[in-house]
Amino acid sequence: MLRIEARKQTSYTIPGDDVFPEGIAYDPDTRDFFVSSVNTGAIYAADVRDRRMREFLPGGEDGRTTAVGMAVDVAGRLLVAGGATGKAWVYDTASGDLLTSSDNGVENTFLNDVVVVPGGDAYVTDSFDPVLYRLPRTDDGYGELEPFLDLRGSVVEYQEGFNFNGIVASPDGRYVVAVQFNTGQLYRIDLRTKDVRAVAQNGVAINGDGLALDGLDLFAVSNDEILQTRFSSDFLTIGPIERRIRRDNFDSPTTIALVDDHLLVVQSQFDALFGDDEVHLPFKVTRVRIAH
Repeated sequence: MLRIEARKQTSYTIPGDDVFPEGIAYDPDTRDFFVSSVNTGAIYAADVRDRRMREFLPGGEDGRTTAVGMAVDVAGRLLVAGGATGKAWVYDTASGDLLTSSDNGVENTFLNDVVVVPGGDAYVTDSFDPVLYRLPRTDDGYGELEPFLDLRGSVVEYQEGFNFNGIVASPDGRYVVAVQFNTGQLYRIDLRTKDVRAVAQNGVAINGDGLALDGLDLFAVSNDEILQTRFSSDFLTIGPIERRIRRDNFDSPTTIALVDDHLLVVQSQFDALFGDDEVHLPFKVTRVRIAH
């Protein structure tokens, strides 16, 4: 039976009046999480047991004038996608030191989200340029950003607006699944063969921004709510929507991170950044309990 949840939640506050947060990444070893500002490029951090975030990396440093999707790897490195700058950065989460920085060299680009494949490389979606990028794993970190798969001529057809957005990796590291934001379609990419296939969605459109995967369970931010569904074992089919998570004070949610039996939900307030809505300070990340 479909469950619709709309309960009270706990929030973390982000300092600053021009943040407009977008991306989030969680480090299960330290229990720290990180949030990016699309407006300034700043990165904020907090322990999940705290309630107020602190500035971890000031905006503008290292050419980081905007920051979008992020991921943390098992070695405690924070990978950051740079949107229209075409840049990607890797930082040490303990010291804040910049480890690597690279640029895709593309003019019409928007590096949107990052996923680290278990035991392997990192992959970055581009919402404007129909290419899946890779940050190759090296002995001491990551190499420079490079094209991994040109999507032209595949089953993916880029359209006007934002295309590839959120991305997750299968637990065995064989596949990544990305969502095309403007069509609501998921695509599975085989990292061994580079085969790209559309996921059968049973008539369900997922106009997704952030995605999170728990085994075969998929959580997707879509149209101001979070949808939960489940993949088949080959990641080529999703079942019906099992749950819709809604909150009265969700404020243009973008990305999510799984923390134990909770989701951390970034409230971007993009309706105020790009529209006429009023900004509601402070900016927040919402913690929502999910029952398994």
